[in-house]
Parts: sequence; structure tokens; C-alpha cells
Amino acid sequence: MGEGRVHEDEAVKAVGEVHLYRPTPRFPQISVTGEVCHLKCSHCAGRYLKGMRPALTGDKLKRVALEIERAGGLGILLSGGSSPSGEVMFKEDHVRAVKWIKDNTSLLVNLHPGLMRESLAEGFYSAGVDVVSLDIVGSEEAIKEVFHLHRTPRDFLFSYMMWKELGVEVVPHITVGLMCSRPSGEREAVEMLKEAPPQALVFLGFIPTPSTPYAGCFPPPEENILGIIRYAAETLPGTSLLLGCMRPRQYRELELKAVEAGCRGVATPSPGLKRTLRERGYDVREVMGCCALHPLRERLF
Repeated sequence: MGEGRVHEDEAVKAVGEVHLYRPTPRFPQISVTGEVCHLKCSHCAGRYLKGMRPALTGDKLKRVALEIERAGGLGILLSGGSSPSGEVMFKEDHVRAVKWIKDNTSLLVNLHPGLMRESLAEGFYSAGVDVVSLDIVGSEEAIKEVFHLHRTPRDFLFSYMMWKELGVEVVPHITVGLMCSRPSGEREAVEMLKEAPPQALVFLGFIPTPSTPYAGCFPPPEENILGIIRYAAETLPGTSLLLGCMRPRQYRELELKAVEAGCRGVATPSPGLKRTLRERGYDVREVMGCCALHPLRERLF
């Protein structure tokens, strides 16, 4: 009986560790452009900027950061609307503010830059950003239809490699069904990352959003999301795969199935997931922040 118990314990340990990420309310989103966006992507049209705290100037960003820290915040997701070239419209003033935040607070900074020019990226690197969340798209058709950009997948790969070479922890994000739930180069995006595998890779699922050109679309089938996760698990065996917060919520078993397919983190999990995972033998850890913090998780405990 004792021997059986040892085998049972070993089986539990072998299941693995899963991190559950809860960004609200301790890791709020901040827009450096308010609700302004010139790109108006087909899946978003600037709608998601409305739910972010505005910080159009560096001074405003510093004040907001102090408020967040005093309220017990862990960090900030720093984003905003994009220019016609696909770059989030950060100013040098925001770079200086990030440097001040890193010098004067304990907040972590997750930067969502779009296709940022190298000179500004170097500034944010020197300022001390902790992690960069970067979209990776493997279909030129999707880039043109969704983002309205005359760019190629290689431009997204170049941006990824630029951050890697700077030494910043960059976490690529792949949205399954980005192009109105149609195949959008997801496998090609995974293949591109083989050139320099990331520590962590986030998978999102397209969500039809009201008042956008894609409002009448359907979300991608659950199996499409799981299929690309399985493919990434085989293709990038050393990369931690994560299920991000932007995903269809009607698939009630998607979170558990994603973990079984190879994900080692889930953002904004459903209420019962923690208990279910523990019942199945997973070692569950919780982080009150973005799932893009996964490469930094050892610093959070």
C-alpha cells in the first residue's frame, strides 16, 4: 500500500505545473492615445481602447502608475492606438515616463508596441520594460485584410527578432481565426518562430466584436484553436504555451483541453478551472497579472 502511494505521488508530480493569470484589477491596461487609432483594424476598430485608462502624456502616465501602485497593483499593460504604419503611437515622453516608473515604483511594464521602429524600441529597452507582447501573423492576406497594412509576415518576424536581439523578453501572440475566423497563417506564424524560439507563446482566439467590420463573423471552431496549440507543442517543444484572455468564452471546456494539449498557463480562467486542474493532479499557481509575464514567473513568487 505504501509503495502504491509513492507511485501515486509520482504520477501527480508528472502531470506538471499550470499558471493561472488574473490581470484584473492589479495589472490594468493603459492607452497612450486614449481612444484614438488611425489603423482601425477589422477585428477591433479601436473598440478595445475604450476600456483602457488614458495616459496621453508622460506626466499623466507617471501619475496613473503611482495610483496603480498605491492601490496594490503589480504592473501595467502599456498600449494604444496605431499609426497608419502599424506602430502604436508612443512618444519619447512615454519612454522617459517608463524609465521613471521603473526607477521609482515596483511596477512591472508589459509593452504592446505594434511594429515599432528600432530607435524607439532601443529607448524602451534602456528604460527597462520587463516584457514585450507582440502580435505575429503568418499570412500576408490577413495582414492586409485585418490590419490594412502593406506588410508581410517577415516584417512581423523582423520586429520579433529586433526585440530578441535587444535582449528584451518578447512574448509573441498568435490569434487563431484572426481573419473573420478563417485560417490566417497560424501554422506559418509558429514555423517562423522556429528561427529563434521564444520562452513563451500566447494563443488568442478571434472574438466577433460589435461595431466592427467583423461583428457578423463567428469565432473559430474550438478544434481550430486546439489544433494549432498541439502543432506548436510539437514544433516548439522548449516553449511554454499559454491560452490568452482574448478568446471565445462559449467553449466551456477549451481551457482544460488547452492544458491537455500542451498549454502551461491560462489567462482569466473560468471559476472552476483551478479546482478541476488540482483534482487532475496539476500543481496550480496563480499570478495577478498578464500571462505575458510567464517568463518572469519565478520573480513573482
